[in-house]
Amino acid sequence: MWWATPDRSAGFGWSVCISGVLRASWRAGMGAGLMRLSGDGFNSFTRGIVVPVSVTFGPFEHTNGLLKPVRLVFEEAYIFRGFNGADFGNTVTTFDTHGGEWRPSFKIAYDFPSPAAVARRFVRSAKASAERAGVGARRL
Repeated sequence: MWWATPDRSAGFGWSVCISGVLRASWRAGMGAGLMRLSGDGFNSFTRGIVVPVSVTFGPFEHTNGLLKPVRLVFEEAYIFRGFNGADFGNTVTTFDTHGGEWRPSFKIAYDFPSPAAVARRFVRSAKASAERAGVGARRL
């Protein structure tokens, strides 16, 4: 995960997540990772992050259309040590999370297939077309 803001501060996050299928179209998981923040006017720093709950719902998972890979994701993350203005080079502000910070998020995601999945689908489609054309004996 990577993000940037108009004031040229940037962040990079790395995490590991474990998830499982609860029921058709529903998944749940948890994760942990490290977030690095850097930018003009302040020294780079890192924060640990833990995601105790991540829930994903695929409302169109049982269809064959373009909406099939659409996912709705809710996560609750905890960022260790939190933030204050001085972390970002601002010693005037009174902004301070006073320790760790909980960050809920809601996302609408689109799961693009991996190149390997696209290749497998192409090969299956080519084989099916060849069989329909009567050339099933040839190997593709």
